[in-house]
Amino acid sequence: MPMYKHVSTLGIFSQSGDGTDMETRIGKWGNSLALRIPQSIAARVGITLNAAVELTPQGEQLVVSVLERPGTELDDLLARVTEDNVHGEVETGASVGGEAW
Repeated sequence: MPMYKHVSTLGIFSQSGDGTDMETRIGKWGNSLALRIPQSIAARVGITLNAAVELTPQGEQLVVSVLERPGTELDDLLARVTEDNVHGEVETGASVGGEAW
């Protein structure tokens, strides 16, 4: 299972009164319940289609935390290369076209 890092948190149904709260309805998706997230809120916290999220119950509130899969940047991938997992040259055979070595 891939490891994820926490990116941002979206509290659902909080009553802050600052005009950013929005009521939505719980629907059904197969045998599960589904939460519709309005596009304006999704955009504000960076939730996109198929984004990984973590659901955390806190009392009578549900907290949805946006997660990001690590290694999505080249620097992250290169940082994980070590002497133990780097491979040597790979022989691919003789030239078959106009390659110049």
